[in-house]
Parts: sequence; structure tokens; C-alpha cells
Amino acid sequence: SRGVASLLSLRVVGYIASAPETHRSLVGSLVRRTGGEAWVPRYRLAPEHPHPAALDDALSAYRFLQREQGVAPERLVVAGDSAGGGLALALVLALRDAGEPLPAAVVTFCPWTDMAATGASLNENSARCAMFAGETIRRAAGFYVGGGDPRAPTVSPLYGDYRGFPPLLVHASADEVLRDDALRVAERARDAGVPVECALWPRVPHVWQFFAAVLPEARASLAASAAFIRRHAGR
Repeated sequence: SRGVASLLSLRVVGYIASAPETHRSLVGSLVRRTGGEAWVPRYRLAPEHPHPAALDDALSAYRFLQREQGVAPERLVVAGDSAGGGLALALVLALRDAGEPLPAAVVTFCPWTDMAATGASLNENSARCAMFAGETIRRAAGFYVGGGDPRAPTVSPLYGDYRGFPPLLVHASADEVLRDDALRVAERARDAGVPVECALWPRVPHVWQFFAAVLPEARASLAASAAFIRRHAGR
């Protein structure tokens, strides 16, 4: 799709479930608004394949697009929701550290960024989050971390160094348990000089962007995200 942005979409539920088919509607909603094209890799899942399996597969997918498909990095956006949002951030941190070309931008919806589970919203929002309780997040983190360090930046991108990172969009719900995972990673990136667009949406569930057919808040988030993508990769 010459003249429009391309999207590498990293979609996974808690690092333990999901496939390209489960996220077709969400990816399609975003791609239709950008006029671009998307690749949604199928990668290994925990607990059978803990970190770094998913990251290794994401790196392979990114490199395939660069080397085999000829997608220019300045035309490519890496995106993800929930655990996929954390994986998108970890992927770009790993690329930066390896000295490889970076994408034009990163888009995250409700990213899970802290496997050490230190966010205050895990407790504050546990009773009103429509999808998770804080304790669920704490237990699920162990499946992905395995025997590794939960604060390693490629496990928990909250603890990464964001110097040189591309422009970042973060959308999260004010009422979800992962609220602070999103807010703190946005703050960390902004402190490192990264252009960041971060917005909290009240009274919506985790990854409400799935429900574009019925929720105006989902359509608004997707429209803002598509504008961000076109601005950074659609020229």
C-alpha cells in the first residue's frame, strides 16, 4: 500500500492466549482508518514458552518485514494492546539496543508494562475493572516471566531506557487495573525526551477499542490513533 502506513500488530492476551484471528476486528478497525495494511504475527505463548519466546518471535517478524518484504522503517508502526502493548514496547527497546532501524512510531492500548506488579491501580481499581482483578495480574505475570527477572526491560518495559525511542501513543482506561502501567511508561518515555500522546478514558473497559461497533469511545480512540499513525508514518 504505497503512500500509507504499514502496521506490525502484536496481539496477545496475557502472553498466554490469543491468535491473529481473535484480534481481526480490532486490527481491521484501525487499518480501515489509516488506509494501510497490517501484519499480525502468530508467536509462541506462555507458560509453555515464557520470555523471551514471544519477544524473539516479534523480532523475527519485524526483521522479516524489513529484509524480505522491503517495508521501510519510516513507513512502519508497531502496535499492540494489553500484553501486546508491552511486547510492542519491549520489541522497540530491543531493536534500539541492537542498533537496528526503528519504526516510525509505537501505538499501545492499555499496555501491560510491569511484571513486578507495583502499580497502585492494581489495588485501587480491582473492584471496578471490568476485566481483571489485581491478583489475577500478579498471578499471570509469573507465567510469562518464568524464572527471569520481572524488572528486566524486555520483560517489563516500564523499567526501560527510552532515550532515542520513536513517538509513542498510549490510551488506557481510568478504571482498569493496568492504568498505572500505562501512565508510568508514558511518563518515563516523556522524561527521556520521547514525543508522547497519552490519554485516559473514563468508564470504559480494558481494551475498549474492540467495541467500535457499539462504543463511541472506541471509535474516538481509534480515530485519534489513526491520525497519530498517519502523522508519523503516512507521509
